[in-house]
Amino acid sequence: MNDMDEVMQTLLDGGEGGCYNTGLEPGFVPVRLRGIVAAFENFDKWPTWGLCYAAITVGRATLAEIEKIAENVAGIVPHVTRTRMTDFSIMSEHVSGV
Repeated sequence: MNDMDEVMQTLLDGGEGGCYNTGLEPGFVPVRLRGIVAAFENFDKWPTWGLCYAAITVGRATLAEIEKIAENVAGIVPHVTRTRMTDFSIMSEHVSGV
């Protein structure tokens, strides 16, 4: 592995300088997270949380990524994000009859 590969791997692993998987590094937001960032910039409670739940469900985002975005963009603490995703999970189970 050359030096550049090591630097990139460090960034991908979340080491020095941050992690490219969070979408929160200055100037870099992965395409898969841009809609979520925009939703928190223009926060509308239920549509935003619904979008986040859908993103987690289809594998476009992780709970940790959404927690970081919510906190950094809208000042929403992580436990609130976890609670909202739990609410949506319960509602989803209720609707599907599981």
